[in-house]
Amino acid sequence: DGGQVGGLGFRLTGSSDLYGHNGRLPYASINFITAHDGFTLAHLVSYNEKHNLANGEKNFDGNPQNDSWNCGVEGPTSDPSISSLRERQQRNFLLALFLSQGIPMLFMGDEYGHTRQGNNNPYVQDNELNWFLWDQLLEKKERFDFISSLIAFRKNHPIFRKSVFLTPHEISWHTPQNTSPEWHASDRFLALTVKGPPSYYLAFHAGFAPLTLTLPPGSWIEVVNTSRPWKEHNFHLINKTPIHSTMELPPHSALLLTYGLG
Repeated sequence: DGGQVGGLGFRLTGSSDLYGHNGRLPYASINFITAHDGFTLAHLVSYNEKHNLANGEKNFDGNPQNDSWNCGVEGPTSDPSISSLRERQQRNFLLALFLSQGIPMLFMGDEYGHTRQGNNNPYVQDNELNWFLWDQLLEKKERFDFISSLIAFRKNHPIFRKSVFLTPHEISWHTPQNTSPEWHASDRFLALTVKGPPSYYLAFHAGFAPLTLTLPPGSWIEVVNTSRPWKEHNFHLINKTPIHSTMELPPHSALLLTYGLG
């Protein structure tokens, strides 16, 4: 939805609106996209409605408000464009999760894209709907490697796991034109720069059309661009062409750049 940039900004920076007033610190925030109640990460981008008939309660159980978007088709699809969008959306969620201040929590099975066939309340399912399917780690190795590399990147860059809230001198916020955001507007884009060295530019674009970004001054190197497939992310910064001034960001994608590393 549009108009969520203010809330997103708080969540990315440790939720000071929730914890800062009483002296609590960013690690008071347990950040998660999905949990045992509700949809898995794969379902969050594949289903608008719950499908709980297998629970034996005529689909009356479970919360009908899933805060999800099926990307145009309910459930499994053979449309490659929808499948690609769903994968990209999951990379967007994962990037936001692991680059936010606070403590990240990844729901069991999301590392390989676990499915419960649209069931958001499988409390009676002692079967593959709830089991961790170890063979899927090999079948979805490219996805698993992306998440593993993202976790390693977070561990190796303490700026994304500070024990105190970022100050205004350490962070700046941007529109696509590199101006200050209108926090209450209906925008579907938000970017921030965490100032170093090294500095990091993190952008999220939830709109339906490509955007041309005006970047802050610097010679930026791409770390992650979620519009690229899982396998094209190795988090290696060597032999990458620097980006200056402007670049295009596809719809429903996110981006991490760095400047001054090494």
